[in-house]
Amino acid sequence: MLLQVAKLENFLIPPKLIRTSNTSTSIWREKLIAALNSGEDVFKTIAANWKNISVESVSSEERQQAKKICYGMIYGMSSNTLCQQLNTTKDNAIIFMETFKNSYPGLNSYFQSVIKKCVENGYVSTLMQRRRYLPLINSKCKSEKAHAERQAVNTTIQGSAADLIKSAMIKIEKKSCREIPRNFAALFNTKPGE
Repeated sequence: MLLQVAKLENFLIPPKLIRTSNTSTSIWREKLIAALNSGEDVFKTIAANWKNISVESVSSEERQQAKKICYGMIYGMSSNTLCQQLNTTKDNAIIFMETFKNSYPGLNSYFQSVIKKCVENGYVSTLMQRRRYLPLINSKCKSEKAHAERQAVNTTIQGSAADLIKSAMIKIEKKSCREIPRNFAALFNTKPGE
């Protein structure tokens, strides 16, 4: 879903919201958007950057690992779950996650900034400012706190993706109502705007 949202971002998000001062994040963003727009296999591109190899050299196993790690991070997957997903040891899963984060430093800084704001405010916000309160973010229980941290990151990503899709649907509906002639709508026995 995150990758689908990236295709829509220039259409939906005001430019001031997508600017970043982090050069590595900006380069990654440009590479991702270029891959999406060119029709390249996005997960091969991600795996190539992660493994520091050419896109052509990425094996199907490396592509699959990159895909599982990407979605795993978005969904807040722990190293325990990742090791099961990748059929590897927990140590290897930890190494995969750390090398992946090191390949995309903007990812880790984003996660940390989301968690920090959540600790300070007690909630996270989506792109369109919908809030999710996470009282366990300040829990003394390590597992509760870790779970709330994963929820914070997941909410900002998936909640913002939902915001973008909703915004796109509204804009498409409004534009189609303006551009479809009344007589065309009559062909379907509906009133304009329905």
